[in-house]
Amino acid sequence: PDGSAGSGCMCSSHRAVRGLITEMSGYGDHTVTDMEAGLEHLKRGTARNVDTMLIVADGVPAIQPGGDGPATLTVDSFGAIKMSGSVADGSPITQGTTLTSYGNWPLYAPLYGGRGVVMGWIQFVYQRPDYDFVSFDTLWQKPSTPGDAFYPDGFSKKDLFTRGYLYFPPSAGQGVVYWTNGYVIFGGGNLTTGLVQRVMMVSNEVRVVSWIRSSDFTDFPALAQKFTNRADAVSTYLWSRFSLRTRQLMTNASLSSTNQIALAAELNKIVVGSSIYEPARFAAVVLSTETQQLRAQNPQGVRLNRLNRLLLEDAYAGLINHSPANTNNLNLALNVSNGAYSGSFTNPVTGLLTPFKGALLQPLIYGTGNGWFLGTNQGGFVWISDRDPNGLFP
Repeated sequence: PDGSAGSGCMCSSHRAVRGLITEMSGYGDHTVTDMEAGLEHLKRGTARNVDTMLIVADGVPAIQPGGDGPATLTVDSFGAIKMSGSVADGSPITQGTTLTSYGNWPLYAPLYGGRGVVMGWIQFVYQRPDYDFVSFDTLWQKPSTPGDAFYPDGFSKKDLFTRGYLYFPPSAGQGVVYWTNGYVIFGGGNLTTGLVQRVMMVSNEVRVVSWIRSSDFTDFPALAQKFTNRADAVSTYLWSRFSLRTRQLMTNASLSSTNQIALAAELNKIVVGSSIYEPARFAAVVLSTETQQLRAQNPQGVRLNRLNRLLLEDAYAGLINHSPANTNNLNLALNVSNGAYSGSFTNPVTGLLTPFKGALLQPLIYGTGNGWFLGTNQGGFVWISDRDPNGLFP
């Protein structure tokens, strides 16, 4: 790191670090690298050649929250600021103030009945790919409050990394982020292990759909051959839906990642479309009990997407892996006007529906979201990203 953004932060130097790690991964059998940034490596691509990551969170969850506090901010032409959001233990924060003559934001929001605070100088930085405003010394303090369910001993989190980005509401036909297939990830907050749920961004709506990855293909050449030979009614129908490029790739099917990714993309378009079921089309397919039960319910929306996925799994049994259902009852609503999101999931520790909140970080190099949820007596993180979290949790 060049040190321009504080100790341990890679910021504009992450491309160089990514190249260095890639080069180092070719030396010997094992390479161990120790850096202060954690989850940011997954967002910035520096972990693409890493087999295992050990993440040490910013805070120790037992004594201070481990999630991220989201907020939305507006600045008018006169420098007037309006901010509204929450810190990572769920406490709300608001502020109305004005930029200084140097363009800095004096963040100050009282908490816990005026006994605590979040404060710091936030610097606006223009024409940077990694943030539009930033602070490396934000302070968050909670006083000792015996009897509180969360962090009764209080805490003082110093030198917090605070960053923000300009947000551009999507115009008609435009995506709010650059990706379609992603993940919602929960960690900390008394969970015994992390939770990962595949989602799809469809028409700027987050749908809980087990989208198809190329790694879901157990025998890609055999699967491709079924399509190219139009071996059955389902394959004939799907072939007619494929693009010309995908048909050409399937005709010359190989194990290349390009071919497999192209097929996965085509099948995902079909998964989130209208129902593919017709009695004559699936007459020769043995439908699983789960598929039959779901089809009998005339599902719509996300549940229809689930049905289409199950129908593909049944039609190509042994060639496409079975996908788990949304057992965590995840739902997520995105406010496309400002990038804030909220939702709930069933916490496997408590069995209760647990709310969460976060904010979308829109720049193309990120396209992710960060936020918080609360467990029994600890705060955890919720993260949205298109980056594969494989290896993030034991």
